[in-house]
Amino acid sequence: DSKMGSSYRTIDIETGKISEPMTTSSGAIADWTYSGDDKVLFAIRHLGLRPEFEFFDKDVQAAYESLLTKLPGTSLYLMTWNVTPTSKRLIFRLDTGIGGSGKYILLDGLTGNISPIGARYKSITDLTVGLVHTVEYTAADGLPIEGVLTWPPEAKTTERLPLIVFPHGGPASHDTITYDFMAQYMARLGYLVFQPNFRGSTGYGDAFMRAGDGEWGRKMQTDLSDGIKALAERGWADPDRVCIAGYSYGGYAALAGIAFQPDTYKCAIAGMGVSDLNQMMTYEKETTRAYSWVVDYWKRVIANDE
Repeated sequence: DSKMGSSYRTIDIETGKISEPMTTSSGAIADWTYSGDDKVLFAIRHLGLRPEFEFFDKDVQAAYESLLTKLPGTSLYLMTWNVTPTSKRLIFRLDTGIGGSGKYILLDGLTGNISPIGARYKSITDLTVGLVHTVEYTAADGLPIEGVLTWPPEAKTTERLPLIVFPHGGPASHDTITYDFMAQYMARLGYLVFQPNFRGSTGYGDAFMRAGDGEWGRKMQTDLSDGIKALAERGWADPDRVCIAGYSYGGYAALAGIAFQPDTYKCAIAGMGVSDLNQMMTYEKETTRAYSWVVDYWKRVIANDE
């Protein structure tokens, strides 16, 4: 709903009163919910650069908080779980951004014990994985932007590296601290890989996502080039050796990059990118009917047409 935003809320079935957005303990708006076989709400998640969970089972929540203290700076992704009154077990994938492709662990929600399960990809060693970390900068209009930066495995921070800007698809999506095989592949070739969570991305609240409405090829695009400028000013990226690549919306951004900012990029790679917005809308109307929510959604995010 355009007024209430894309958030989870509860409704009182007797009075019809709708609550404020559900949040995690830090106040972050939830972007996903989990329930068991009994359909009872089990947990909520806010998925920013690192996921954050809140479990409604007190034992599980305590075990989860203990896990966080033992693994500071680690991204935890809940994969599956089995929670009953007598058995409370959860499987998480761990990503540190420091090395390796991530690993799986079993958390006992009753005892807090942690049992290793195995690596995400056994053949990928720490030496072949580049450092992944967050980067913050400010867009030209003052909007704070975060992104993910992946370095070549043997890169030195004293040298300016050729840069690949790798915007995500969606655009209602966002990149996280995790093992991204495409980013790591490009980093292995010697490139610094930049994945900006430009305005219009999820994970930063409804206002940030709605800030992208009508900004295709405009501020959503300059959010990328503002990031390039910030990386160059920090001495990390060579502004004269920049390529842009992406899939879906990221493919559109790649095409828009060389169309609207040809002096910024030396090359562009568009995978399944949208090259004709009018043709895209014609297709959506023909396949989903002209007045479906899908068409209304694309009108809003592309042209800010409610």
